Amino acid sequence: MLLLSITNKLLEDVAPVPLLWVLPLALYLVTFALTFSRRIYYWRGVSVRFLAVALGSLGYAIYEPMYTESVQVSVPVFCIALFLCCWFCHGELALRRPPPPYITTFY
Repeated sequence: MLLLSITNKLLEDVAPVPLLWVLPLALYLVTFALTFSRRIYYWRGVSVRFLAVALGSLGYAIYEPMYTESVQVSVPVFCIALFLCCWFCHGELALRRPPPPYITTFY
């Protein structure tokens, strides 16, 4: 849902640029690969703090469109927030995965 909403916001409200949808998808896949490759790339304490800042900035950017009126500001704000939120969600999912014999029931 987060990937879809950020992509929709970027493409409809910020800038109707062709192939801009590739950037949020790439960020989503990078966070997935980083968190499931090794557990060293995800730290719960740090990511919770970053998540709070990202959600606050997203809320403010949607509430006050004058803040993110230019493309040079809005695209990085939304993409960084997407990266941090996906990093948190994928990291929590990676921490909760069971041992290898039970992994098929998990997914």
